[in-house]
Amino acid sequence: MNLNTERAREIQLYIDSHDVIKFPDWPIVIGGEIKSLPVYRLPVGYLRYYVSNGRFAVEKLLLEKQLGHELNSDDPDDVLQIRKMLLEKDSQLTEKAVSLIDNLRSFNQKHPGVITHDGYLINGNRRMAALELLHHEESTGKWQYLNVQRLPPEITPQDLWRIEAGLQLSKEDREKYGPMNELLKIKEGKDAAKLGDKEIADAMFEWTEKEVEDAIERLKLIDNFLDHVGQTDKGGYGFIETFDLHEKFISLQRSVYKTAKAEGLSNKEIQKQLKDSFDTMYASAMLYKKPGKKGDQITNDDIRDLGKIFRNSKAMELFRTSLGKDKHSRTGSPEKIRDGLKDAQELLKFQRDNQQPRRLIETAIRALKNISRKGPSFKEEQIKGVFKELEQEVNKLKRDLGL
Repeated sequence: MNLNTERAREIQLYIDSHDVIKFPDWPIVIGGEIKSLPVYRLPVGYLRYYVSNGRFAVEKLLLEKQLGHELNSDDPDDVLQIRKMLLEKDSQLTEKAVSLIDNLRSFNQKHPGVITHDGYLINGNRRMAALELLHHEESTGKWQYLNVQRLPPEITPQDLWRIEAGLQLSKEDREKYGPMNELLKIKEGKDAAKLGDKEIADAMFEWTEKEVEDAIERLKLIDNFLDHVGQTDKGGYGFIETFDLHEKFISLQRSVYKTAKAEGLSNKEIQKQLKDSFDTMYASAMLYKKPGKKGDQITNDDIRDLGKIFRNSKAMELFRTSLGKDKHSRTGSPEKIRDGLKDAQELLKFQRDNQQPRRLIETAIRALKNISRKGPSFKEEQIKGVFKELEQEVNKLKRDLGL
């Protein structure tokens, strides 16, 4: 990487020609070794937001989709948008942003940021956004400086990725990162930095190689899902966050995909199960926070049950009648898919309870007593046909019981 740019020379000139306050050297891991670098107090005007920062990768994609162009941290208009992206949600400061601003007011800067040799913030983007906001509110000059470590010019892309991941993806910091941004950062380590699973795990501290493998596998499932439901345009990963699907993908990965592979199912059947699961996930998104009573949505527990349904031929057949035969169910009814899923879950429960006939009969009685006799749906021909089937089953039970 050539980081000896014009801006790098301007930063060096500023350091050489000013009485820059140097704090005690601060430790940082570079190339697998702990090194100490000085901490400089630099004007924010010499620094630039690092828009490729994995911590806000999804937010960046969504903003670029909205603006219709890639963000440029040298463009004043884009800088304003970046600052809003880092600190606001729905045009209001987030709780984390308010907390950060309050901490800066009370304690100033407790930890240094990290910049590339030419001034791009690898760590400290939100801090600089908060400082710029404070300077806008209190233009005393106090908030125009950021304490940073400056990386050497010979830093490699691999080391740059390792530094960012080490600072932001250790397990104690993962909550701040966000699940989709975490997956995309790992993908960047594989694709852009050309690192192996073990190298990525080592850089992220306390991660295991198996966890990295699972993360990469899960992102592939998410990519396939987004393709299936037509959300592959820029910002598609925002679909996962908007409808809170990431935890459901963990359940899908474990209960459906890994189970199917472990059982040695054919690739054709695995893809069929994934297609059905993706349709269910899409229905989950369409029902997300939709007004209704408890049970009207598709929960994480429901997704976990898909694995059990696919391993039971009768439950699977019952569930698949709700999905139709289309390539995808984007135009179908999410309520129909949800009801088909509930029917399959109920069948599994009945099968578990089939040695307790009294409980099943009592459940049937409660269900019959709760049928509403009012409204046109009660008089439908389909109801009459189903009732005849019910009558036949009751007659069989009476015969077997000698009644």
